[in-house]
Amino acid sequence: MKAPRAVVSGVVLFFACQPITAQTPQHAVAWRVFSNRAGWSISHPRNWHISSCEACTDPRDADVFAEFDSPRSEDSSRGSVSVSPLVNKPLNLSLDKWFSKVEGDGSPFPNSLVREKRSTLNGMPTLNILYRDPDGMEIEETYIVSRPDAFKISFFCNRPGAIEECPTYPAYLRMLSSFETKK
Repeated sequence: MKAPRAVVSGVVLFFACQPITAQTPQHAVAWRVFSNRAGWSISHPRNWHISSCEACTDPRDADVFAEFDSPRSEDSSRGSVSVSPLVNKPLNLSLDKWFSKVEGDGSPFPNSLVREKRSTLNGMPTLNILYRDPDGMEIEETYIVSRPDAFKISFFCNRPGAIEECPTYPAYLRMLSSFETKK
């Protein structure tokens, strides 16, 4: 017995409307939210390790940095994202002057400046700086002002070359875009 035509069309239409998504390793990993007692939060891949300085036992402490390390990939590269609280931007200092001071301070290492860009992230003003170290590795730092608090989010990939080619760079970008403060 032949199936009625309307039923067959409905089945075809049902499957044609189902979303098709590519499953890359980055997207296949579940994500979770890390919240710090300073009032900020960031999403990260569930399989990344969270730590802080050796003497700091709790990365959720408001006064310490939190570091997120990716597992090693097939090519032995490893991405690392850190979120550091900075000294608050003085209320009497304009945002332009504060960013100029950050730009002037530069990296504490003998790195060369590749680019810098001012923007916003979730409504907060940012300064994004990309450095290259003498070994050809790139470090990206994003300074964020959430008045009066200030933060630095850094990404480092354990291999020379353009930072965008690091296998964990897309995860870092997603983490960066998820950064929020409660203030």
